[in-house]
Amino acid sequence: MRTTLILLAALAAPTVALAQEPVDAVAFFYANPGSELDEAERERFSDPARAVLDANDVLWEQREDVCIDFSILFDAQDYDEAELERTLAFHEEIDGDVADVFATFSLFGAPREILWSLAYDDGSWKVTDVSSPEAGWRLSELSCE
Repeated sequence: MRTTLILLAALAAPTVALAQEPVDAVAFFYANPGSELDEAERERFSDPARAVLDANDVLWEQREDVCIDFSILFDAQDYDEAELERTLAFHEEIDGDVADVFATFSLFGAPREILWSLAYDDGSWKVTDVSSPEAGWRLSELSCE
């Protein structure tokens, strides 16, 4: 009986309260570098970011080529794990069902900031775009043809 009451209470709780926070959605990728390009993690994205990642996969399957030839996590091809652990910080700004998460860190002594745009979709926060304000690129604007 007690288990049933707990289960019913959990089911009655608002969905948003049970969902992860936007910063948690982004922190996952920094805890698991490389997962941002892993097809097994694609459900963490929605369009337009997902469409670009899917097109990148197709390009690889067709010609063993890629349009994303750097890590969108770091705006680089390499990073220092110890430096990342020491300097990584997040700041989130939520406005209803959309959010921006700023990941700031040092990369070989130089400060970096990556902006992650998210939308609340189907019960969780999903990445819709990733960009580097300083470098001037947006994942959604990459052409994978």
